[in-house]
Amino acid sequence: MNYSSFGLQDKVAVVTGASQGIGRAIAIGLAQAGAHLVLAKFPEGRQDAIKEVQSEIEALGRRAIIVPTDISHVDQVRAMIARTQEEFGCVDILVNNAGWTGTTLALDVTEEEYDKTMASSLKSVFFACQAAARVMIPQGGGKIINIGSNFGEIAFKMRSVYAAAKAGVHHLSRALSLEWAKDGVLVNVVAPCITETESRKNILERPGYKEWATQQMIPRGRWNQPEDLVGAVLFLASPLSDMVVGHVLMVEDVSEHMYRIDRALFHITSNPGIRKIAGLRLGRISDVLTQRYGRRIGRCGVAVAGIALAAVFIASGTQVESARLASVVLAGGAGALYLSQSSFWSVTADMAGASAGSASGVMNMAGQIGGIVTASLTPLIAHAFSWTASFLVAAALCAIGSLAWLVVDPEVELGR
Repeated sequence: MNYSSFGLQDKVAVVTGASQGIGRAIAIGLAQAGAHLVLAKFPEGRQDAIKEVQSEIEALGRRAIIVPTDISHVDQVRAMIARTQEEFGCVDILVNNAGWTGTTLALDVTEEEYDKTMASSLKSVFFACQAAARVMIPQGGGKIINIGSNFGEIAFKMRSVYAAAKAGVHHLSRALSLEWAKDGVLVNVVAPCITETESRKNILERPGYKEWATQQMIPRGRWNQPEDLVGAVLFLASPLSDMVVGHVLMVEDVSEHMYRIDRALFHITSNPGIRKIAGLRLGRISDVLTQRYGRRIGRCGVAVAGIALAAVFIASGTQVESARLASVVLAGGAGALYLSQSSFWSVTADMAGASAGSASGVMNMAGQIGGIVTASLTPLIAHAFSWTASFLVAAALCAIGSLAWLVVDPEVELGR
């Protein structure tokens, strides 16, 4: 791959965790762009792998040295930067990629696991940035790219400590930018979603996980590959990004957006005011239609609008969660409201001695409950299956509810 246009010829780049996965891909990508590499690697294991990376870089006509470094030890991090300056005379680019995480439920995380995660994934990043900046500022500038994670923006079970560490990396990078940007040292973040690497096999190979993630969470239908991050890193390392400061560049498909949808679903299902609007109060939207065209058409208008919205969003494949949620709540809530009220009339009509007032009150309560339940359930159907499935459920409820109102008007039957 020819990356010469990024303007990184003969730049000196330090990449931690360079023996495999994301770090390996970034190191080779930087070499293909013309940079010389310092390959930082944990002192134990995978020695053949890091030597293979070194050989591949040297085959491109670039220099590459291996510096054994346990990033959880500050003295070794500082020694890594010192060795780079000693060998090349400068440090132009630092990529903090190495890190560690467990996959433990929060209740079971030990102090040792917590400290290990924070030391390798956050503490090491700060002190590597500090050591590099102490070289970069006197030389007139440099680029620091910290590898974050979408877990720094969203939450995921069994990743509580790692998510906290990566969120720390994101905000740390913004804070460091405020101090160093004026001196030409720009700190940014590349934050990938789940990436197919050797260290993630235990997650990716869990039964059903791939099907759930690639079919429901990732529209492109595949994981990130390590090479997918190279372009983002080269951009942030190059002069092309000289006015990009303290930015978190997400290299992901849709997981963050799904989290935003989850938050929206939470508000819908937990906020009494919104649930009330999605239930009984939806009937008020049709007041204007009722005044102009009559009660039945007015009441069914909201449901019909919901069906129309659902059809539009299915056809357009929109990814705007607010629009999708609005159509689902409108369609499902209104449909269930009218269906519940109409269906309840068939029961109350046969109740011996039931007065119009008491039957009306129970009917309205049934309508409200039906609207609330459906307004809550249809988004959850979307989350568990697909938005199309949720739209179909909502549209079906609208159609049935509308037909029920066309057949019988409960308010008229109750003598209103």
